[in-house]
Amino acid sequence: MKQAIQIVLQAFQALRQGVATELQWHEVVTAMRVADAVAIARGSKGARAHIAQACQALEGIRARAMQAGAWKPVDIYFAEIDAVDVGVEIFTDQVSTAPADTGQLYAHACSHSDRCAAVEPAGEQGIDAALKADRLDALIVPTTGPAWVTTLGKGDTFPGAGYGAAAVAGYPSLSVPMGQTRGLPLGLLFMGTAWSEPRLIALAYAYEQRSHARFAPGYAPSVPPATPATASQTDTPD
Repeated sequence: MKQAIQIVLQAFQALRQGVATELQWHEVVTAMRVADAVAIARGSKGARAHIAQACQALEGIRARAMQAGAWKPVDIYFAEIDAVDVGVEIFTDQVSTAPADTGQLYAHACSHSDRCAAVEPAGEQGIDAALKADRLDALIVPTTGPAWVTTLGKGDTFPGAGYGAAAVAGYPSLSVPMGQTRGLPLGLLFMGTAWSEPRLIALAYAYEQRSHARFAPGYAPSVPPATPATASQTDTPD
């Protein structure tokens, strides 16, 4: 169970730093489910109250991360850090004091978690099935949509991405330039089954050599500074 503790601690650290993936969020959620199951078995009401606060904080993090319709890492509040930190401490203490009992509960909770439930449809029933059906070496999709507008109040208007299935399944994917729109780059994503990295690299390299789609990045012109108003412009008539 040392590996389980390490995974959860790494996932929590990524949450604290505002760089966590959706899978890492699920790792922490799974740990909280295990901790709650152990707390129920031990009759620990105090621990369950802390775990409930951690779960509430995790749901708040997920709600913000999914605002644009797809997962995007977000910064988390100090109160959320504190709540989840206590929940993770309870989990690690449970694993340390009753490794066999907690190990069985961890495996059971993971098998019923949203993360694990998503892996099979994304991998065996998703990417693998598509490759096998048409005898393909890889699937090719846009990496993301065109660059989106970020506005004050609404934030990002993320148009979606093509890398989700590979990310959930834990399969390799590789993005290369495929052109531009309004001076901003577009990417083309190659993804395949497990351990297909050499083939994906070969395909992506061949595409780059034929397409020459990459263009040198640049900076948009800066907005000119405002001209200070003169005295005659600011004076008002009597």
